[in-house]
Amino acid sequence: MDLRNHLKIVLRNFGHAFVSTVHIRLDAVEHQLNGINDQNNNIAATQTALLHAAIHTVEVQQKNEAKMQEEIASLRRLIESHAANSTPANGGHATATSRELPQVD
Repeated sequence: MDLRNHLKIVLRNFGHAFVSTVHIRLDAVEHQLNGINDQNNNIAATQTALLHAAIHTVEVQQKNEAKMQEEIASLRRLIESHAANSTPANGGHATATSRELPQVD
């Protein structure tokens, strides 16, 4: 019997087992690939949510900073107005000038 016929007999007898093993392995690889794709999609969604949250945080911080600057300017005007209206004879307090108030950037 030549090698070719011997190989045919072996493949007829054990071919199904070999093919089913390959299919089982390919199914396992496909399952792992699907799991990796799901993880990738979850990570992408999480990164998108984090980006939106970061943008919102920066926008809120900028609004709060603008409000704080307005409040500081209002407080400065109030202090300057109070200092201009008070005298040492009215309570013995020294008057403050705008030169003594720190500048806030």
